[in-house]
Amino acid sequence: MKKNFFLNKYKMPDPACSLKWGWSTILLETGSTSSCHRTHNDYFDTPEDIDDFHNTPGKLRARKLMLEGQWPGKGCEYCKNIEQAGGISDRVDTNYQIGALPPEVAEDKYKIVPIELINDPTAIRVSPTIVEVYFTNLCNLGCIYCSPKFSSVLENEYRKYELMPPQKFKNLDDRRKSYPAVLERFWLWLEKNVHSIYQYNILGGEPFYQPELETNIEFFEKTPAPDLNLKIFSNLKVNTAKFKSVLNRLDNLVKNKHVKTIELTCSLDCWGPEQEYIRTGLNLKEWENNFDLLTKEFQNIRVQVHGTMTGLTIKTIADLVKKINDINQYRRGDDIVYLTYNIASNPEYMHPGIFPPGFFDKDFEKIIHEIKENGEAEIMLGYQKTINHAEYKPELILKLKEELDGFDSRRGTNWKETFPWLDNFQV
Repeated sequence: MKKNFFLNKYKMPDPACSLKWGWSTILLETGSTSSCHRTHNDYFDTPEDIDDFHNTPGKLRARKLMLEGQWPGKGCEYCKNIEQAGGISDRVDTNYQIGALPPEVAEDKYKIVPIELINDPTAIRVSPTIVEVYFTNLCNLGCIYCSPKFSSVLENEYRKYELMPPQKFKNLDDRRKSYPAVLERFWLWLEKNVHSIYQYNILGGEPFYQPELETNIEFFEKTPAPDLNLKIFSNLKVNTAKFKSVLNRLDNLVKNKHVKTIELTCSLDCWGPEQEYIRTGLNLKEWENNFDLLTKEFQNIRVQVHGTMTGLTIKTIADLVKKINDINQYRRGDDIVYLTYNIASNPEYMHPGIFPPGFFDKDFEKIIHEIKENGEAEIMLGYQKTINHAEYKPELILKLKEELDGFDSRRGTNWKETFPWLDNFQV
């Protein structure tokens, strides 16, 4: 077992989580924040609240409960359920990973722990080390497991077909009025604190579709942060010429030591027609062309593929793994492309655990057979255990089919042709 650097070094009890102390996710358009992207949000009352987004009442409460040896709830059940099933959760992976690293690498990774813990391991008011920012929901895909909060395509669809209560749209519109002031306040915060954070993540929507990505690149071109790790999440649905132009600027940030590393996390869940249905608007040929450009011509940019695991994606994950294996023939050592996942838990009918235990076992056998990295295989086995440990909920399978019927009626698609196995599944 790897050394649990976080619990051991700071003498904290389970279930303390290094992400709870070091990580902050911020949604600037809606004025909200959480301690990681699994947990519930706290909202800002004023743009000035962005100045201390890492120490909201909800985050302070969660850290206090963890120091008392308690799970704080509010979304932390995601990791709790994976661990109870015998899998490797985000919490476990982050808490343990440094103990398996060479000393020179581990010393750098220690920077994910807030500096305040060095003198006071019981500190709950701390400085963030990993900042993850969603600027707006502007996006060019309408993924069926996503929500209007993260996709303007879905927001437009929900508005057109009145799929959400009017009050929710009004709340969203009201919060957007503060976005310019919140954004201005955030840039001031970043300018002041950029040299004290270890990792900076940019998400969407789709960053390559948003003007804020340009502003971020300009920021780092003018404000070198040579110890910072920059991570951008993209669905790769972007004009190839524009994509290459942006990649060149990102590449120069690394070459000129304006940032330490850049990683592009390419969002994809599986392969084939199933993926193009799930990520409505995606063109896999375009995705593959941009992925090849990125992985073969820009060796200074690290690459990861990250997917959302649902009942609809599992059966063709093995095909995606094969694609990544082909690319890794061109990349070596720390530069190989890794595949990671999160299990969809909201909406509940997207969780693959609603199917009977063992339903996806043969699919997982194919996936694990294709995986070349032992660590990835171990994590994938953990997902399998988590799914098999969940409660079979046939009523949610019926709900899934009902929701797919709704997508088809609005989009002119046919889920029964794409997922015949689901059409044939008898509840």
